[in-house]
Amino acid sequence: MTHDEITTITFRDLLDAMHMTQTECCRRFEIPWRTMAHWAAGDRQCPPYVRLMMAELTGITEKTEG
Repeated sequence: MTHDEITTITFRDLLDAMHMTQTECCRRFEIPWRTMAHWAAGDRQCPPYVRLMMAELTGITEKTEG
């Protein structure tokens, strides 16, 4: 996925792309359950920098030159 895709897709779609459940994501990244639930439900927005770090750590980002 590209930088723009990661920062614009829904958080639920990001979880699917990372092949993770909410519980797995909470455990791996030490995110409080309620925070994750709000992001997944769309009640609150996950900050773009958090999305990008999660994508990088799970290897779903495309490598760019430069």
